[in-house]
Amino acid sequence: PDSQSKVMGSRFRQLWELVTLYSLYVLFLLMLVYLVNQMDRFVLGIAAQQTAESLRYGEQSCLRTTLGQGGVKCWKIATRQNCTSSVHNSSCKWDYNGQGIEYQLLAGPTFVVVFSFAVIVMGFVAEVGRINRPKVLAIFVILWSVMTLLMGFARTYWQLALLRMGLGLFQSVCAPFGASIISDYFEKDVRGFAMAVFNWGVYVGFSLAFAFKYLALTDGWRWVFRVAGMPGIIVAIIIFFTVEDKNKKYHRHRPLKSRVAELCYVLRLFISPSLMLLCIAGGIRNGAGLAFAYNVDSFFTQYRHVNSGQYMCWVPLVGGTAGSVIGGILSDRVAKSHGHRGRLVVLVISQVCATSQAIDPFPACSYTFGIWCTVDLKSFGCFLVSTCCICCR
Repeated sequence: PDSQSKVMGSRFRQLWELVTLYSLYVLFLLMLVYLVNQMDRFVLGIAAQQTAESLRYGEQSCLRTTLGQGGVKCWKIATRQNCTSSVHNSSCKWDYNGQGIEYQLLAGPTFVVVFSFAVIVMGFVAEVGRINRPKVLAIFVILWSVMTLLMGFARTYWQLALLRMGLGLFQSVCAPFGASIISDYFEKDVRGFAMAVFNWGVYVGFSLAFAFKYLALTDGWRWVFRVAGMPGIIVAIIIFFTVEDKNKKYHRHRPLKSRVAELCYVLRLFISPSLMLLCIAGGIRNGAGLAFAYNVDSFFTQYRHVNSGQYMCWVPLVGGTAGSVIGGILSDRVAKSHGHRGRLVVLVISQVCATSQAIDPFPACSYTFGIWCTVDLKSFGCFLVSTCCICCR
């Protein structure tokens, strides 16, 4: 046991000798970029009702005038006449509720369609293009931050939709460029750690988006977008002037033919049934996650009369971080004896346990609010991903 611990300690030291303070600094900035990316993406759902009321789009229904438990359940009143009657006049109002086809198009297709196609192009550019990736990343961060900030000045629904399309276009650079830069600053033995820190920005950014609920209630929805757009500009300026493209000489001297050949090889891999099935499963899982993220605030506000920020500004952060750490440790241990199939088994077992909460999610939410909501609507998509992974094997 002593000799084994010494070997493990020696290996740990060797791994950390590959990491420099500057590379950790770059990793921290990239994590902040991903944080801002997620925060700017999801603030729309936090201010959905106020935005709809101001720009007058989407469905209308009977809404509570104030948050808080007890009182009239306005959402059960189906008609405008009953909602605005003298009996309910002080507690309820008939107004735009931040739902409907217009909102779902704004939250989903206007962003996702543009993002989905653009991210493929950006992945190609990150690996093949002769560019300074940190500087290009910084420019795109500024551009998507400006899109977010301008949403706070939108006067019509279509202005908001065009800005969401711009947001999807410019945010598509984040993941491919971030992963590409990380692969140059961190050797493969510590790259998993680096990617875990990078992806931590997803949980932090998503949680911070719900913290803007307090700003929406006090200062209005326009200030939500204006304030959310500012941090990205600051981070982008720091990256532009302090982060170097470590691999720029490599990109400059590689023949275009060899770079295109590498890209064609990668594209051929995606023709395999295993990866195609995994991509489909990932799309289903992400669809469930997006549906949850953009509609959970409306559920809290309209049906439970609770400020979603009380729970959702910390539940995704704590749950996501704990799940990543525990899942990573368990999968690494199982993988030592069972290989990659062991990792898939851990994924399946964990998601089957979570899926038990998705059988009837909203009643669970009504009693425990944010805690189970984080698990419920995402878990079914995760279960499909894990099942497809096993099938791919």
